[in-house]
Amino acid sequence: EWAIVVADWIKEGLHPYVFIHTPDKVSQPKNARRFHQLLSDLVEIDPMPAWPIDRQSKQMNLF
Repeated sequence: EWAIVVADWIKEGLHPYVFIHTPDKVSQPKNARRFHQLLSDLVEIDPMPAWPIDRQSKQMNLF
């Protein structure tokens, strides 16, 4: 599993960048959050920054 490999790299002092690719963009945030959770269970890492959509205020409606 990639989380184990990346955790080992971090323990070795490396600073890996991970690109999560999915066929559709809808799954990307969920998969990235899941990978971050798996990785944080193995090694101490910083919290994952909020996605831009998470920081946006709710769209106003017309009625």
